[in-house]
Amino acid sequence: MKGSFVILQTPNDENILEVQNSKEIYRIRYHKNGKRFTEHGLNSGKVDGDFWVWAPNGNLTEHGFYTNGKFNGIFTTYYESNGSKRSEGLYRNDDRTGIWTFWHENGQKSSEGEFRNSSMFGTWTYWFANGDLDRRINWT
Repeated sequence: MKGSFVILQTPNDENILEVQNSKEIYRIRYHKNGKRFTEHGLNSGKVDGDFWVWAPNGNLTEHGFYTNGKFNGIFTTYYESNGSKRSEGLYRNDDRTGIWTFWHENGQKSSEGEFRNSSMFGTWTYWFANGDLDRRINWT
């Protein structure tokens, strides 16, 4: 994006870099240690496009997509300690929908099931950290 850029400092000493043109702003926030904290675009004041969040140690902890200020698309979270995948699923207009999968920190699947309108629905399966089946629960 072409435009002007500004560097802002917040009251809690976070630095923010903004690149802006007439309608859009691309914002990068930094942790106090100088590592990137969040990165995303703003369109007409609403988060729009890819959205990333990093932990102070530099590991990516979230990645998703916004449309007009609402989660839309695949949303993935990661463990801060090792960067392994923690959860992944789909949002439509800020509602969790479809199959979501969650993992233990060691990479083994911990649970999987369907969301409808952000509520658990149908049969969910849960596993222990060693990969053995724990239980199945039916949500209606």
